[in-house]
Amino acid sequence: YDPLFGGPNGYGNLILGDFVGRSKTDSVFVKLEKPYTSGSGWGVNLAYTYSDAQTTHNTWNNDLFDFTYGKTTRGWNPSTLVDRHRLVAAGVMDGMSFLPTGMTLSAKVTLASGMPRKITSCAGGWDKCLFVKGDATSFRQVDLGVSQALKFGSNTFSLRADILNVFNTTNYGSFDDWGGGPVAPGAPANKFGGDNLNVGKPNDIRGNTRTLRVAINYRF
Repeated sequence: YDPLFGGPNGYGNLILGDFVGRSKTDSVFVKLEKPYTSGSGWGVNLAYTYSDAQTTHNTWNNDLFDFTYGKTTRGWNPSTLVDRHRLVAAGVMDGMSFLPTGMTLSAKVTLASGMPRKITSCAGGWDKCLFVKGDATSFRQVDLGVSQALKFGSNTFSLRADILNVFNTTNYGSFDDWGGGPVAPGAPANKFGGDNLNVGKPNDIRGNTRTLRVAINYRF
């Protein structure tokens, strides 16, 4: 029985759930790396991932508790948890002539295409609601780090500072995914044909705003 709209006549709500949801991912991973060595004083890592992630979960993600309504006809849909394209580049250097002794610089750049969205559209009628795929905006973040180590005999004192999301890029991660109902005569419609003109409007962010993180370490 559908757990969201009451129970059988004469009874209270019946909540029924199980673990029928399935997920699968086809992916391609490519990595290029110049390992860090003390001799060269630098290293670079470049990784690209293509993911075609799909799920049968009603919410289009991997929620453990998946309601059973519609499970007999539920097919595969894009997962809202995985970017189709993701590129991460990272590098580190130390021991260079232009750096003070014991100083290390690091950087990481993350680029992603954006996660799919599940749009609920009732544009065709309240008895003809359906789910439509939407696309989120891309994700971009640049992180920088610097650390300085000082030796006192056999002891080492180090200070590290990281700036996450250096350019304070706004990466949206949640949106108004209500596609709306039938449009009144003469009224404007959104791109899904519904009457909610705010569909797609962001309402939450993904990842960090610009953040400074400082760590102190002492080894003896």
